Amino acid sequence: MTTIASSPDGAALVSEIDKIDPLWRQRVRIFVHNKLAVASLAYVIFITLFCYLWPIFHPTNQTNQAATFNVTWNAPPSLHNPLGTDSSGFDELGRIAYGGEYSLALGFLAGMITIVVGTIYGMVSGFFGGITDTIMMRILDAFLSIPYLFLLIALVTIFNRTTMLLILIIGFTAGPAVSLYGSPTVSPVTAALWASPPLPPKAPPSMYFLALSQAAPPVVMEI
Repeated sequence: MTTIASSPDGAALVSEIDKIDPLWRQRVRIFVHNKLAVASLAYVIFITLFCYLWPIFHPTNQTNQAATFNVTWNAPPSLHNPLGTDSSGFDELGRIAYGGEYSLALGFLAGMITIVVGTIYGMVSGFFGGITDTIMMRILDAFLSIPYLFLLIALVTIFNRTTMLLILIIGFTAGPAVSLYGSPTVSPVTAALWASPPLPPKAPPSMYFLALSQAAPPVVMEI
């Protein structure tokens, strides 16, 4: 980074940036060499495929209670019900896939909101620094002081309890915690870019994008 900051002109800076091995590529290389992480990813993919594909190849009733009146409750495993039925007559394996599909969708969408909101807030705070960083972090501290459980109960009580509401509540309430990683991660990158000798008067936009792109992978990995 020192070499980049001390280059004579903007063109040389951009040329040096292009030679840097992207941080995301370094992270991928480390991830691939971690066998336990690769096995965990394969397991998550398997669970995801099972939850979404099993109901297609083996459809079962999971919502209509009246349709279970002619079904044996607490039935043992069989060819049609590999794990048997529960105390309400629903297929156990289909129940697992149905619940897993809902949980995966809820967790994925809420996680995406958390990453986008929390990362952008923290990275903007760390990029500008100074009084802006101080004010944004104090606002964040005030928000984190609110008990999460009480806030969740209050919002669910005021509004109708829907899946989208749960996704928004989880996503936006978890975002501030993620912001704590963004500010300290971006600050060193920004300081290096503005190190002496300074950047050219009309620094290319890629210089500012470098600060964000180099700091984003650690933030996402912490999540």
